[in-house]
Amino acid sequence: MGFMRFLKYLSLCTALLGVACAQDDIIGSGAAEHCSSRELVVAFEADDTRVQLNDDRKTVWTNDDRVAVYYASGSVEEWMYNGATGERYASLGPVSNSTVSDSDTMMAMAYPYSSDFKFDVAGSSLRAMLPATQKYLADSYGVGANLMVGNVGSPTTMRNVCGWLRLEVTGNGEKVMSIALRGNRNEQVSGEIIVDTEDASSKLTEDSSKAYGVVVLDCGDGVTLSAKATTIYIAL
Repeated sequence: MGFMRFLKYLSLCTALLGVACAQDDIIGSGAAEHCSSRELVVAFEADDTRVQLNDDRKTVWTNDDRVAVYYASGSVEEWMYNGATGERYASLGPVSNSTVSDSDTMMAMAYPYSSDFKFDVAGSSLRAMLPATQKYLADSYGVGANLMVGNVGSPTTMRNVCGWLRLEVTGNGEKVMSIALRGNRNEQVSGEIIVDTEDASSKLTEDSSKAYGVVVLDCGDGVTLSAKATTIYIAL
């Protein structure tokens, strides 16, 4: 597919955004316990839900991945994975010394961590942002682009809030610097949303100042196209 044909294809894909979204689960390996070692063990089972992909299209963790852990008291902690990139199982721990009481109960988790996200304990809902700009990562989503939430239980299951768009692009030396996606009617495709952490269903907030009609994939120094297809993922 040449570059101009790619642009036409991209316009067609934009028209399909409404059906491009799907939900697949990340299943914890056993209960996520508030234990004395203060460690959460989380594994991936469904390969269509991704923090990052490996060569086999399997879900893997990336070194320094951060998640938010929310408590019944209203407290929130930043937890991180500090193992090797590419692992299917991860042990996560708090970023710094915790001030959360050992008697406090873990309620929910969100990826990626953001201090701007707000968890409503009573409503089991999260006020979060779908990013308007994502960073390109070869053969994967950009790290932090794929918003996921879940309640802490036995086992802990995190679900996609986003779906994804996969593009297979060919060219003849053209360099793609960025890709912008818009809805058919300029509807909101990124910005502030309220997410139910139980089932990952979401709705738009009523604050139009926090709503955006575009998602931009920033390709950094550029992605050079060739006769061999380049796979590009965008979380939506």
